[in-house]
Amino acid sequence: MSFDSNISEISKKQFDILEDEKERLCEFCEKEGELFLYGAGTIGERILNLITDLKIDVSGFIVTNPSIKKYYHALPVYSLNEFRDKIKNKDVKVILAFENANIDKFRQAMPNQNYHLYKISENALNLMLVESGCKNLISILRKDSHSFPTNNKKMVESEKQKIENVLIVRLDALGDLVCSTALIREVRRNCPHANIVMITNNKNINLLKNCPYIDDLIGYESQNDGDLYSAFGKIKRIEERVLEFIKLKKILETEFDFIFLPRALLTGAVGCIDEVMLAAFCKHKECITHIIDLDTYGIEKMCYAFLSNIFSGVIFQTEKKHETEYQLEVLEKSGFIVQERKNELWLSELDRFEAMKLLSKSIPNYNSIDKMIAIGVVGSMQAQNWDVKNFRKLIKMINEHSDKYIFLILGGDDAKDAAHYISEGIENCINFAGKTNLSQVVSLINCCMMYIGVDTGLSHVADALEKKRITLFRFPNDKEGKTSFWVKRWGTQSLNSVNIHPSLNLEGCYMDCQKKYPHCINQILPEAVYEQFIMIENK
Repeated sequence: MSFDSNISEISKKQFDILEDEKERLCEFCEKEGELFLYGAGTIGERILNLITDLKIDVSGFIVTNPSIKKYYHALPVYSLNEFRDKIKNKDVKVILAFENANIDKFRQAMPNQNYHLYKISENALNLMLVESGCKNLISILRKDSHSFPTNNKKMVESEKQKIENVLIVRLDALGDLVCSTALIREVRRNCPHANIVMITNNKNINLLKNCPYIDDLIGYESQNDGDLYSAFGKIKRIEERVLEFIKLKKILETEFDFIFLPRALLTGAVGCIDEVMLAAFCKHKECITHIIDLDTYGIEKMCYAFLSNIFSGVIFQTEKKHETEYQLEVLEKSGFIVQERKNELWLSELDRFEAMKLLSKSIPNYNSIDKMIAIGVVGSMQAQNWDVKNFRKLIKMINEHSDKYIFLILGGDDAKDAAHYISEGIENCINFAGKTNLSQVVSLINCCMMYIGVDTGLSHVADALEKKRITLFRFPNDKEGKTSFWVKRWGTQSLNSVNIHPSLNLEGCYMDCQKKYPHCINQILPEAVYEQFIMIENK
């Protein structure tokens, strides 16, 4: 399948940007002299992947100051001074490979040198990476796939009864997996006699260990290959990883009637390419997935254009809905009937007992009727995190209002420092960060009457357990529908819950908070959260 044949799926403007930039880049690379990349970081890695895919040689990387890193992706790394001494009036070409590249400093360091400079816009770079990455991915899928379904017809009821094997694959974060629990349940309702296999991230497997709808739960060791653009450059390594897993787990012994990929196709980072390969490499009759057209730069449209003919049901969605609703719509468009739309979680008696034991050990004179509030302090990205001083102030405000609450600070090892600061010296604040496994955390949240915290997996757990919830988001609602990050998609399903977000992005951020530290979210004041707490406290 060629890119040109799918031009109708991509806006003419984006296609023109892509083709123009490719033409200029190739013309630049054809100039006399060796080619170097100025910047040995993420953008440098992305450009190297793109240049390599275009069969163009790169001689090395340049960094502004001396670096202990002498090689990057097996290519030498030179400081500006080392680079100047190396080229000695030779003709060279340099592509700027980092944001806000210090062009003036480069020029000052290169007096009387023969060089050509070039900068690729981030938009065009991402489009080119997706194009080359998707072409490489399709080449691999066509080579290794066991079947290429072409049907996408709706089933009649009698056909559902004949479904014998179903595979569901979701490898990403905890909260995203929680948003797929409704789909798992509704697949079982539609396929009551099928053998349902679920492949999920090893880190989250305990979330599904008590799920009554799954017959075979398989853990997958997901790797962090960077964002989508970086992962495209590691596609051969991912292929080897997936094929080794399939062989080890003997999955090829089963032919699946349906494979469902609940996550939007090729979005997110961890495991997104692994998911596509797992679905394509397993024997199957129908493979159903979806993609959301919410990316300003047209990345999702481009992925859809390339992959819509690989899978039998790639559903292109543009309406603004909750993440769970997108997935249930995939089922409905595939001929399945959805009876219930709520997510759910499953606790065993042992899980409940473990929670009671933890609480009794940590809280003197613990009584099961004590009112507890779960506090989630750390998200997967620093920009998600609310200032710890705000959390501490909020807890003190609630304590001044009433002394009947106990606060449970929850999270993994990455939350230890924040949890220690928040809980220190506050008697009714119990620090469980880094001291519990996933099953225990879920059970502790189940004991609470409310969740207050940032937009992280624990927030979605609280929602599925139908707890009152106050969730703090890093992105505003004024860009709703223009990006895959917005409150309606990742907010609450349950009643008596509140989503709080900044009114606007701060300077330097657009759509989503762009910083690698708590930034836009800190516009939310403890007083505003306390006000919402009072409103839903006794509902």
